[in-house]
Amino acid sequence: MPLPSHVVEEVEALKAQKNFDAAMDLVNFHLKNDPLDQDALLQVTDILYCQGEFDGAGRAVDVLDQTKEGGDPMVLYMKGVLAMERNDRASAKKILEKAVKLTRGKNYEVLRCLGVSEFRYGNREK
Repeated sequence: MPLPSHVVEEVEALKAQKNFDAAMDLVNFHLKNDPLDQDALLQVTDILYCQGEFDGAGRAVDVLDQTKEGGDPMVLYMKGVLAMERNDRASAKKILEKAVKLTRGKNYEVLRCLGVSEFRYGNREK
């Protein structure tokens, strides 16, 4: 069962207040009942990312990635962002290109991140 909307709203409010421990407690309470809930795992990834805990965020997004066959654009987006944070621009570019294909170029945040990745890493094909 996905995170109820009122829980998502509360978690988002706590993150905005930088009260990450309380936000994580809410999400973890839900994960005890449904450890593979995608919305909750995305929240864990985002909370850890906001705290600068990129390795922990990477582990959470890897769990998500294993639950999705064929790739999920949002999961790939998060993996690409985390790769950029680790200065692994080549991997970020490949991951984000796959996310762009899956969204058929209609998710502008994914496109923006791919552009940033290309800008920072450079287009080595030219």
